[in-house]
Amino acid sequence: MKLIFPSLLAMLGLPVAGAVAQCVPVPESVISVDVPSRYAQGDKTRSEIDEAANARVNEGLAPVDDFVALLARQTTNALRLARLGEGAKARIMADCVLEGLERWAASNALSQLDSLNARQSVPSRLAGAA
Repeated sequence: MKLIFPSLLAMLGLPVAGAVAQCVPVPESVISVDVPSRYAQGDKTRSEIDEAANARVNEGLAPVDDFVALLARQTTNALRLARLGEGAKARIMADCVLEGLERWAASNALSQLDSLNARQSVPSRLAGAA
């Protein structure tokens, strides 16, 4: 089988034919999250999005979202490899997921949620990592 996009496979955390599966580097852990409200100041109905504040929220949560997305891709890849009968590669990929979680846990990632909005936004992301 000829691989057309080996660099794409490597980027997704998939082993390239003939290569040993390796862990994709985990993003640097985020200790503190402090994000503003997405909504316009003074909007009692909280129905108007403040575009600048929304961009700051997205920017503040992006590293966490990137980490969760990486774990999800690696988990999906491990399951796919297992279904294909590639048990050894699947275990390596699963170990990558656990290693990423361990690195963030060891650094006390997300231990300082400095605003109400951070405390409301981060738990759903943690659920995604679980």
